[in-house]
Amino acid sequence: MPKKKVVRKSKRLKKVPPKKSAQIPVTKEMLFEVRDELKYSVSSLERKMESRFKKNDSRLNRIEACFKSVDARFGSIDARFESIDARFEAIDARFDKIDARFKLVDARFDKMESRFADIESLLKKVLSEVHRIGLFVEEQNARNKYVLDGYTSVSDRLDRIEKKIFKENV
Repeated sequence: MPKKKVVRKSKRLKKVPPKKSAQIPVTKEMLFEVRDELKYSVSSLERKMESRFKKNDSRLNRIEACFKSVDARFGSIDARFESIDARFEAIDARFDKIDARFKLVDARFDKMESRFADIESLLKKVLSEVHRIGLFVEEQNARNKYVLDGYTSVSDRLDRIEKKIFKENV
């Protein structure tokens, strides 16, 4: 009976470093950084939209205040034509003026809220950039691992060659 050939498998597998950045495996941290970057970008856009809505509310409040002011003027003119109703119209005009002032104050508050929303949007954008930079750092760390493994491999090989040469010379 013929003997079977024994095939020896190499116990050491050679590590082949990736040739392109796209071949470097993605770490869990890198994936989380991308997710956080996207979340903060969406949040920034939401804040920006809120800011725009507040600005529009501010404009509408100013226009409404102008209309209230005009209504108050017409009310005082109507008061001249009707003697008894004139007194009530004057009181209504005063309330309309007060309401107009409140609308102006509300418009100012809306404008301030809009500014705060803008600042918050910028802050979210900065946080998004911080996470993006964190992703770059994590990616560079992943690349550095392959380079350090290569240097270690070259250093080990050089040590073996030096030992071999030393043994041959002795």
